[in-house]
Amino acid sequence: MKFTSHLDASGQAYWLVEIRFGERLLLAEGRSFSEAVHNAIELVTNSSKVSLSCLGTANA
Repeated sequence: MKFTSHLDASGQAYWLVEIRFGERLLLAEGRSFSEAVHNAIELVTNSSKVSLSCLGTANA
């Protein structure tokens, strides 16, 4: 997991979270560090549900 701060075109700061999940790269962002972490956790949770449901369908 990698956290970096950036500025958008209007000069507003935001945080970018990069997560390696298997062979996939997931990106989440937020205006604050805590918002970025929260969004990253939701992204990983939702991604694992999608992956598991696809695996279940493929094995059925």
